[in-house]
Amino acid sequence: LMLYYLDLNQIDTVLQEFDNILLPNLMPENVQNLLDAASLLWRFNLLGIDPGEKRWELVLKPFSLRIGHPDFTWLETHLMMSLAYGKISASAARLALAKKMI
Repeated sequence: LMLYYLDLNQIDTVLQEFDNILLPNLMPENVQNLLDAASLLWRFNLLGIDPGEKRWELVLKPFSLRIGHPDFTWLETHLMMSLAYGKISASAARLALAKKMI
C-alpha cells in the first residue's frame, strides 16, 4: 500500500504509514519488515526525498542484532543500505564485514 501512495506522490501519507504501521513492527526476528523498511527508505533516497536520519537509525537498530545471522539473500544488501545512509561508524561497518554480513 505504501508503494502505491509513493507512486501517487503522497509522501506525507507514506511517512505516516511508515511511522504508524511499519516502525512499530520492526524486530530482529521479523526480517521481512526490516527489508521492507530499508527498501522504502532507500526509494525515498533515490527520489531525492529525505525521510529523516532518525527513521534510518530506527531501521538499523534491529538490523544490527542480525549481524552474523545471514538467512535471507537480500538481508546483506539492505543492511548495507542502512549502514551507508545511517552514517554508521567505520568500526560498525568493519564488524558487519567481519561477520560476513556484507
